[in-house]
Amino acid sequence: MRMLISLPLVAIGLAVAGATAGSEIQPGKWQGEGTIVEVDAPDMPPGVANMMKGSPTKFDYCVTPEQAADSPKAMFDQTGGKCSYDSFAMTGGKLDAKATCKHDMGTMKMHMTGTYTKTSYAAKNRMTIASPMGSMTMIADVKGKRIGAC
Repeated sequence: MRMLISLPLVAIGLAVAGATAGSEIQPGKWQGEGTIVEVDAPDMPPGVANMMKGSPTKFDYCVTPEQAADSPKAMFDQTGGKCSYDSFAMTGGKLDAKATCKHDMGTMKMHMTGTYTKTSYAAKNRMTIASPMGSMTMIADVKGKRIGAC
């Protein structure tokens, strides 16, 4: 389940950092962090949902000039093909995207909304998961910043 949850946290960071041509986002080394802030998991034992909240998932990645010039959708390739966009809009400093991730543990639908600058981003990620362990909805805060050259 942790892997299924981690995919969208990393994917949103990669997607935002891999912005559209025109260099709205600067290539270089980026550092991101995703924190689950809300969990609604009626099928889970009491306390399990609380254990999922508050522990940030941190990730570093390098965005090459070629990747920055490519479509941000291509950045989901970093998830091994487990995620794909249902819709994607990233213009004028605003992000609004919907995606589906599939994993052995189940399927996750995501809705990501946020803002970005040339050197940072912040997004809210609502994830709805259907798995053999039951259904779950989570909200994560994801943020990142460019920290230098690759």
